[in-house]
Amino acid sequence: MSHTQTLPSAELSNAVWREAFEHAPISLWIEDYTEAIHSLKELAKQGVKDLSAHLHQNPELIQRLAKQVQILDANIESANRFGDKRSRDKLIGPVDRFLIPEALPVFADELIALYEGRDHHETIVTTGTLEKDPVNTRMHLRVLKSDPSRVLALLTFVILP
Repeated sequence: MSHTQTLPSAELSNAVWREAFEHAPISLWIEDYTEAIHSLKELAKQGVKDLSAHLHQNPELIQRLAKQVQILDANIESANRFGDKRSRDKLIGPVDRFLIPEALPVFADELIALYEGRDHHETIVTTGTLEKDPVNTRMHLRVLKSDPSRVLALLTFVILP
């Protein structure tokens, strides 16, 4: 096979994809929004018409919803950037641990985008490390077609003027 030919995706094994995820030179997370989206649907059933306004007026609700979003997996670069370089397992768990107060309105916008059924969302936000050190981050979220409750988060670091 020449270098210009590509392998059919069926020939790429799970091990190859896993290795690509693990060693990507950017931070990658797999997040589960099931519980948070369910909570937003419940609010709508209770008569909340403008979920965006409701969230922005209730930062404590945004914080509760952030506890419901779970990081299921993270790659090595994520551990290097956001947590403990020795163990990425410490990243697994609720996403609220990475949100500093300034990030809550941006997180609310992210939730609304996913609640409205958009398959991607992009923003620049100041998040935090596990030690709560601020980090300016460009965040790209993409809903996984194989499981719409799961989202791939691609995080890169930016220098703001």
